[in-house]
Amino acid sequence: AGVLWPSIRKLARELKRPLRVLDVATGSGDVPHGLLRRAERAGVELLVSGCDISPTAIAEAVGEPREKLMFFVHDALRDRLAPGYD
Repeated sequence: AGVLWPSIRKLARELKRPLRVLDVATGSGDVPHGLLRRAERAGVELLVSGCDISPTAIAEAVGEPREKLMFFVHDALRDRLAPGYD
């Protein structure tokens, strides 16, 4: 999350609208959780999703439900990604 955050924050401020971010192969979801925490502290509106082929990983990633955070099972190597992410 730390490496990605400066670019995401800059883009969100330039576009002046909520960004939709997708973490592919999210695993335990640490990147989406970290990005959302940083966005909340900075006052940046971010909608973050994470996908992974493993239902076990997704179950681990979900943790405490949050309004702007979503996880789903998806095979990114075989199936197309949903449109609409920044």
